[in-house]
Amino acid sequence: MSDNPEEKWDPIALEMKSMVFCNYDFVVYINNDNECDWKTADSFDAQFAKSIKGITRITSKAKHLESEVNEGIKVENQERYRILICDAISSALLIDFDGAESALKSTHEKMITEWSKRYRLVQVTTTICFCLVMFLVINFMLAMKLIPPIFTDATIYNWILMGMLGAAISICVRNSTYRYEASAHIWLHIVESITKLLVGSALGSIAVLGVQTGLILSFLTKSGVNESLLEFVAFGFGFSEKAIPVLTKPLIKEK
Repeated sequence: MSDNPEEKWDPIALEMKSMVFCNYDFVVYINNDNECDWKTADSFDAQFAKSIKGITRITSKAKHLESEVNEGIKVENQERYRILICDAISSALLIDFDGAESALKSTHEKMITEWSKRYRLVQVTTTICFCLVMFLVINFMLAMKLIPPIFTDATIYNWILMGMLGAAISICVRNSTYRYEASAHIWLHIVESITKLLVGSALGSIAVLGVQTGLILSFLTKSGVNESLLEFVAFGFGFSEKAIPVLTKPLIKEK
């Protein structure tokens, strides 16, 4: 028998793109379809038949994690994650199930970090762009003296903008704390960001109306209504956008 176990495995027959690990019992590799794959020798199958349940458990988790590599992971990084997953499969075939579990968990954490960076950027970009668009739209409506019938006067536009500003600052400040899975696709983060801004502006405006009518924070109007104070109330209530993830969580696929 050759001292080089790589000679035992035929790359062409296995449709092997790159080998990750091999010995005389098995080989773990990335195939031509860019998928993690492995092949075991008959002697290995016979020797570790009682361990097949544990091996299957690990390889199933590995394939599930691999299916998420293409979701939100940069193309240039996908190969690196496949190699890490192949390493976990190798540990399982070496009957080191604890090591395999640890390797998969570590790889998953690295993927979460990359997903989170991307989705955080999406939320901040959406927030800034939507605020700018709304600012331009509202200023255009003010310039054209377009006041919907439900608005008593143009000052409600200021409440809307201040509530939206509060929501935008809240999103940006808390952005670094968000952790995302691949199942939370980009469209969800775009919708969530816009919803947070709209809710922040709506609740800010409603809060101002509540202050004006004395339903909430009535002590603020004891000395009369101050427009700057009302705008500050709208700004403060804009931070209530953080309740939105509770509403959008059902839209995220369960793993």
